[in-house]
Amino acid sequence: MEKLGEYLRENREAKGITLEEIEQVSNISVTHLRALEEGQVHLLPAQTFTVGFLRQYARCLGLDPEDVVLRYRTAAQHEGGHPRDRSIEKVGRGRRRSIWILGASLLVLGLLWVLLYPGTEMTEERVRSIRMPRTSLKEIKKQQLREELGLVQGVPSENGSASEASAGQEGRDGAVGENMPGSANTGTVEVIVQALEPAKIEVMLDDEPGYEKTLDQGDRHPCRANSRVKLQIEDGSGVRIFYGGKVYENLGKKGDVVHISFPPEGAG
Repeated sequence: MEKLGEYLRENREAKGITLEEIEQVSNISVTHLRALEEGQVHLLPAQTFTVGFLRQYARCLGLDPEDVVLRYRTAAQHEGGHPRDRSIEKVGRGRRRSIWILGASLLVLGLLWVLLYPGTEMTEERVRSIRMPRTSLKEIKKQQLREELGLVQGVPSENGSASEASAGQEGRDGAVGENMPGSANTGTVEVIVQALEPAKIEVMLDDEPGYEKTLDQGDRHPCRANSRVKLQIEDGSGVRIFYGGKVYENLGKKGDVVHISFPPEGAG
């Protein structure tokens, strides 16, 4: 490294260039430039930066940058590499060793905890105690419909008595009872429209003029008439209808306009 420094200094002095002038052109401090010429590698940054300094130094003197870098690499190889790079590598090895020791210690502690801590054995009784109760899909659907309509067993809903609320039993086609709100067995036609997403409907009760209703997601709109309820729904997939103890949904594809009446056409 000292020979490389002498080579650089001799070329600089031969051309009458000062270290301060090189500093102004290359933005390399005089301290680092002097360390290059004196072979004081321990004062230089890591090897990558030192190589960059040498290339800029060589260009300022009109020397071949690659030749200067080759001289530096050859000298560094003979001297065992850049001292700062060796210290960084040593620190890296130490960190990796510490991580391995920490991981092994945690593993040992975990095994000791499992083997020595009382009560960690999962007995058959404990397993049974944490199992979730099984509920059929049929019961879940029925409970969801009751909650959506405010039907709680033994508690009167907004549109029916306590006896009506507790009388609903699921039929073969997914109905939740003949006496739930929306039933046609009360002497009038009762329909409930529930919005699964923002929806717009037009309602006609008996022979009265129709009216429009905009529903937000989750809203329910009750419709009651003496003989017939007619609905025009802008998006048949966006609503659910309760009538006569049955649930009507998926009335059309997304965006389909649906016309439907209750009682259904042809019903007695």
